[in-house]
Parts: sequence; structure tokens; C-alpha cells
Amino acid sequence: MRELFQQSIQIYLRHRRPLVGVNFCCFYTISSMALSTVQILLVLSWMFVCIACQPVPKNERKIVCYFYTNHKPYEGDLPPELNPTLCTHIIFIGTGIVDGIVKPGMPSDINMYYKKIPLLKKINPKVKVLLCNGGNFNDVLASAANRAKYIKSALALLRKYGFDGFDLDFEFPAWYLPKEQKHNFTLLATELHDLFAEEAKKTNQTRLLLTAAVAAIQSITDASYEVPALAKALDWINLMVYDLHAFAYYDPFTGFNSPLYAEPHDSLIYGNRSIVYSGNYWISKGMPKSKVVIGIPLYGHSYKLLFAFDHGLHAPASDRGPNGGYVNYPDSCQLLKSGATRVFHEHCKVPYMYKGKTWISYDDEQSIQIKVNWIKKNGYPGIMIYNMNADDYLGKCDGKTKFPLLKVVNQFRN
Repeated sequence: MRELFQQSIQIYLRHRRPLVGVNFCCFYTISSMALSTVQILLVLSWMFVCIACQPVPKNERKIVCYFYTNHKPYEGDLPPELNPTLCTHIIFIGTGIVDGIVKPGMPSDINMYYKKIPLLKKINPKVKVLLCNGGNFNDVLASAANRAKYIKSALALLRKYGFDGFDLDFEFPAWYLPKEQKHNFTLLATELHDLFAEEAKKTNQTRLLLTAAVAAIQSITDASYEVPALAKALDWINLMVYDLHAFAYYDPFTGFNSPLYAEPHDSLIYGNRSIVYSGNYWISKGMPKSKVVIGIPLYGHSYKLLFAFDHGLHAPASDRGPNGGYVNYPDSCQLLKSGATRVFHEHCKVPYMYKGKTWISYDDEQSIQIKVNWIKKNGYPGIMIYNMNADDYLGKCDGKTKFPLLKVVNQFRN
């Protein structure tokens, strides 16, 4: 269809024939005049564009919330960071791979989190809870026998505690690693899918969901993923469109963590690191839009500026900011209250702030609202947030509103 559209545009530009009744995203009326073949091709092309732009029905829209099992003691039945009413899917982060099998990150995770799944579902009967597994996959992918051992351990753990699915978080196959991992990761996902389907059929249970957290940067995507094959195995991808810029010795300049649009200077140097570009790129590689869930970070990245007077985008930096450069939303609010200057970038649609030698790229209610509107308008099926723990879950920013960022994300369901 893309080729048809490009060909029809080229023909139309040569002949300069007017097209009646078509706007940018939707075909709505056609005049009674006879249409040439070229015009019909253009109309059909725009009709397909229009269909692709249609918002997903409300009852099918996903809000996928990563939650970090951080082992902090809490009072009450649930930790304050965990609110199941604000998500359609919750993904617990914090497992590991030990001797080739999936293991809880800490033994305490079982009582603190896994055994809370019935309570989460009591509060929100529609919520689905998945388990994320990351770590060193080198040995798991080394042989078919190792993959089988890993897959069986995952299935057993998921069913034992009542999870609804499994999320793979390998960062990243074949990226500075053996090139065969690209295909072996596809095999792992396919074998997981097949086992989940077979088990559901044998036991008459609902099939476990299978998702993956995947890279958004084009060079990593190309090196790491066999996209068409993964599209068959996965229910959807959680597209990690964040960490697109962070301080590094080879890149000592300020940049946006998760811009909606790429800044022109970025496009020349880094190659379109943005939500818009990454979503479109994964679709062009063969992932159906219906399986692309767009990630939004609730945290920011901080930098230590080289010079306090040079505090714009692409300013030179000497190091990460405090806490390894990681900034949760309440800390961003606190810095603003202490006198930091906020700047909103009209092209990239995200803010940054600076005070002294501290510079922070982050998301707030304004930028997230713009992202939510774009995701909805462009027909993506869901939003993933990373992570619930980084939001202002205690209401410190304004003294009353808990989860202000996640509540903006929830407008996606309206």
C-alpha cells in the first residue's frame, strides 16, 4: 500500500489533476465529477491512511503499568505505589535468571507482591497482572534444551501465583552480544507462545499473555529483532521510547529523555530518536500497529552542567546528576518549587528545567497530555508507563493529587 501511495503521488504531481473531497487524514466526500484513475488511487490511499488513524475502541485501549518490586516495607494491604484502578495491565519487575530458570528477585517478593494478586483483582476485577523477567539471557539462549528449561520454569511460576502473562525484557539481543542471539530470541518467544497455547488447550485455562519490552532506537532494533516473526509470537510489544538521551562519556550533552518529535539537530546526529519515529519504524519493520504499545516515562534524567550559564538543550555536561541521573516526578516538583526554571520545547513537546548546574529532562502533565492525545489520534492500542513507582503517588507536588501523571495517562481510555 505504501508503494501504491507513493506511485499515485508521483503520477498526480506529473499531471496536476485536482482531487476533490479529500483532507489530510480522512476521505469524506467525492464530488459527482468523474474521477480519473489517478484520483481514485489517491482516494484509496488516503482511505487506508484514514483507517490507520482511527482511535482504538475505548474498551480495547490498554494502560500497561510497570511496577518495580522494591522490597520496601509498607503498611496496609498494598504498597502506596501500587494502584490497580489506574491500569488495565500491571507488570511486576524484579525477577532474575538463576541456574537457567526464572526466580523472584527476592524471596520476600512472594508474600509482598505475588500473593497480592487476588487482592489486586478484587479491587479491579478487569486488571491483568504479568511478570517481567530480565537479566542475563546468554545461557538461556545457548541451546534448545536451555530454552526449554527456562520456559517450563516460567510457566510453573506464573501458574503457581495466578499471573496472567509474561513479559520478556532482554536488553538487548545481539547488541554487543553474539549475533545468533537475534534469531535465538525469536525462538525463545515462539516457544513460549507455543507452550502457553498448548498448556491452555490441555487445561482449559485462559492462555497466558506474552509480551516483550523492546528497544526504540533504530540501530538496536535492526540488530536485535526479527520483527515479523516476533509479531506472530507476541500479544504486543512495550516500546521503550525513553532513555533516548542520558549523560555518557561519549555523549556529554543535555538531551531529551523521551521527546514526542525529534529535534532537528538530533535528527542529524542521532537519527530521529522520538516517539513518533520509533512507533512508525517498528510498524515499517513488520509489527502491526495493533501490537505496538507506546511507552511514556514517569521519571526524568538529570545532568551536571559544565557551565551554569550554558543551560539550554545540547549544553555541555560533566556528569550525571544526583542519584545516578535518575529523577522521579516528586523530586522534579521539589526542584521547581525551589526556584528552578522550566522551559517547554515547542517542537519536541517536552519540558526541561535547570537550576545552577543541575539540568533535568522530564515529563509532566502538559507533555504527557500531548503524548496521550497523539497516541489516541494515531490509532495505537495502548500506553505503557515506566514506572508507577516514579509518579507522585503520595500527592506531594500539589499536596493533594496522588498519581498525577498516571491520571493524565488514563484520559487515553476516555
